[in-house]
Formats: sequence, C-alpha cells, structure tokens
Amino acid sequence: MQSLSVADIGRALNHAHGLSTEELRVSLGASPSVKYLLVRDGKEFEAKVVIQLAWNLKYPDSPLAATDFRGDAATVAEPLRKLGFDVIELGTTRRFGHVPGVAVGTVFANRVEASLSGVHRPRQAGISGAGTEGADSIVISGGYIDDEDFGDRIIYTGHGGNDPKTGRQIAHQMLERGNLALAVSSDQQLPVRVIRGFGGDPAFSPASGYRYDGLYRVARYWPEVGVDGFRIYRFELTQESLETRHTDVSPQGVDRPERRQISHGNQLVRDNRLASWVKHLHNWTCQMCSERVHTPAGAYAEAAHIRPLGTPHNGPDQTTNMLCLCPNCHKRLDTFARYIDENGRVVDTLSGESLGLLRLHPSHAILGEHLEYHRRHARLIR
Repeated sequence: MQSLSVADIGRALNHAHGLSTEELRVSLGASPSVKYLLVRDGKEFEAKVVIQLAWNLKYPDSPLAATDFRGDAATVAEPLRKLGFDVIELGTTRRFGHVPGVAVGTVFANRVEASLSGVHRPRQAGISGAGTEGADSIVISGGYIDDEDFGDRIIYTGHGGNDPKTGRQIAHQMLERGNLALAVSSDQQLPVRVIRGFGGDPAFSPASGYRYDGLYRVARYWPEVGVDGFRIYRFELTQESLETRHTDVSPQGVDRPERRQISHGNQLVRDNRLASWVKHLHNWTCQMCSERVHTPAGAYAEAAHIRPLGTPHNGPDQTTNMLCLCPNCHKRLDTFARYIDENGRVVDTLSGESLGLLRLHPSHAILGEHLEYHRRHARLIR
C-alpha cells in the first residue's frame, strides 16, 4: 500500500465506476470482503477490492491477490484515510438524530474532527447516507452555486455533476446514492444533522471550521434546471424545532395571497378554510384516481398544492392552485411522480403511462400556469 498514491486509487475508482461489485470480484478473483467501504461522490466501493485493483493497474507484472493482505484497518482503512479518502466501517449502526455528547453549536476545526465525533462521518462527501437507509447528516459549505441558506430553512443542492475545481454544474444530477438517501429521509421523515462550514453563507456560517447546527427535516425534494443549465435535485430542509402557526384568516372559498408570520424566519400560514372548501366541493374524492378514503371518523382527503408554497416555488395558497387528492396521489404529486399534461390527463412520470383525465368540477377553476410549472419539473425526471 505504501506504493499507491491518490492518483492510483482515483484511477482504480474510475475503472470500477461502471462495474458491479460482483464483476469486480470476478475480474480480480476476490472473495466477498466488505468490512470497509470507500465512499466517493456518494457511491460505495469495497475498500479491499479498490486497493487490489489499484495495485494491479499500476503493477500488472506483479498482481496482488486478495489472499496477499488481510483487508483490516491497518492494511485498508487507515492507509486510504491517510490519502484523504472517506472510509466507513460496516457493522456500525447509522445514527439518526443527535450524537450523544455533541451539543448543538459545537465547532470542529476541520472535517476530520467532525468525522471522529460521529456528527458527519464522511470526510469529503457532503451527504452521509445510503439509498436503502436515508441520510443522517449533511454539510453545507458553499460547494454548489444553487444552495440557499435562510437559517431555519435550507434549499440544499444534491451531489453530482459539478466541477470540483469551479463548483459549477457540468452535467445532470441523478436521483441516486446521496440524493436518493435524502429523498428517503424526506419520505420517512428522518431527522438530518446539519453541519455548516466556513465556506457557506456568511450570515449563517461560522467564520472558520465546521459547526453542528442541530436537526432538520427534509420537507420536500424536486428536480429543476440549475443556474448552469443542467438538471439538479433540490432538497428543502426545515429546522426541526420550528412549528408552523395558524391564524384565523379569510372566509371559506375566497382566494387570497398567502400570509407570512415571523418565527425565527418566514413561515407560511395556510388557510385551512380554503382546503376544506376544495375537499367538500369534491366530496372528499380524489381528482386523480377517484378513490374516496373512508375512516371511522368519516371520509378523508387532502388538499394538495400543485405549485408548492414557499421559496423557491412561491406557489399561492389559493383554490386555483389546489387539488383534492387521496394520500397516495398527494405524495405522488408532491414528488413529481405524477403530473397533469396539456390535455388534462394524469400521467405517471416514471412510466409515461396516461392514467385518465383529471376529474374536474365546474365551480373549481385551476390555473393552467400552476399545472405547467408542475409538469415542467416532473418532466425533468424522465
């Protein structure tokens, strides 16, 4: 391992990127050994296999066999870490929530200290997580030009597709690896630790080092075209301790712009009367699938906003921006898994299948500009 450099490991990772783990094992004659994983750009590689591959690419005349070294901390994990790579040990439980003994506001001198504390394990990647488990922590430190920090709310840009030297997007992002982990955290409402670095927005970031700023929830996620013209995935994170407050506002059925109420930041106050009016008008029946959910307390439906409220979408809290949906279709609308095409048909984004016409009511007008905004984002997924 002493003869391998950062460039050697990088060449091996590039070679392994398009191959499955099993294909790599077969090509190297290696048996399964997954005690340690090397993580780069959110993708995990068996650390021992990477070392073996790097050696064999550099020294093809004296190849290294899997039985020639143990694959333990001394021969795999620590040498890779000394070269600056993120290595995690399997068998350790991913922790969601606060780390015992680490108070909110704790400042670490560098990423290594943050990693050793357990607050954010990867020493390079901005997202700690897996698509099968969710994301337990993120670092926001100005790495992506599309990031927006409002203190109690963060519009976080997913990983991938950017030039590490300039920070600009040069390719599309995919909903995979760390991005998929954040999406899972949103769907399962898992807490995410937020660490702010000195390179982030000066209004909310430490002057130096990395600060643990507590728990946030991924309220929603969506694709859009970033400032550099490529598809990015964005994740809205809201501080866990904040609660949306409600006030008595406009009469039932009357459209009005959304109001904001200050509570450590701008929080939208939704008009529940408008939502009730929409659900009552449609007899608590889903406009997409026509299902009417029955519970012991009566019929149940949800009022869904077509164009999401709040920045950066800035959809209005008005009936012209609402649909009456069952919980399943509401989730599909919010995640852009379903949209309404130009002919009023409900379309499954992933398969492209038309699922029938959106059911309408003559007393409920829906603005086409909101539907167009929503389907433009949905079509970025395909």
